[in-house]
Amino acid sequence: MLWFIPVSADHDDSKAWEVDGEYLTPKCFLYEWNSSENFSEFHSRYAGDLKSNDFWSNIGKYYGTKIPLEESFEYYDNKLSLTTYLKDCVSSNPVTHVMEDEFYEAYHISYDVPKKFCKDLAPNIKSKCLDLKVIFQYKRYRTPFTYHYLYGVFELENKEKIILILKDFHSDEEFDEFKANFKN
Repeated sequence: MLWFIPVSADHDDSKAWEVDGEYLTPKCFLYEWNSSENFSEFHSRYAGDLKSNDFWSNIGKYYGTKIPLEESFEYYDNKLSLTTYLKDCVSSNPVTHVMEDEFYEAYHISYDVPKKFCKDLAPNIKSKCLDLKVIFQYKRYRTPFTYHYLYGVFELENKEKIILILKDFHSDEEFDEFKANFKN
């Protein structure tokens, strides 16, 4: 979890991520719970032999090897999955923030990553890569939390579209280094 809020002129806080004429809502983006239980469970299930920080910093490299696409599993009263189907979270209108049951979620696009880097960031995913973006998220229930992740949208063989978290940025410096290395 990050506690920084990037402010720059190169992003538009109101611009929603559009894929095929539909807009991704905050519900599309997997994030670490306040308790970290979901990320801990993913790590122990798929990569217990790797350091947690290494796993999350480059999780895209483990899809198709350690992490099966589209798998979900029960965790107490929740169903956990690293795969989110776009059909379950998109809107016909641009939506970048929502308030539901006193829980506020918002996002903005921090960086458009050129598609040519899909194979570098997720080398074992055979599905067609449609788009890559770094997303800054803000969540607030009682305490505000911010997150900065790289996500990829992929089209499966059955033409369904999914979004996957590919990288977790732990600091401004890590994000700046990424931008310097993954540009046009």
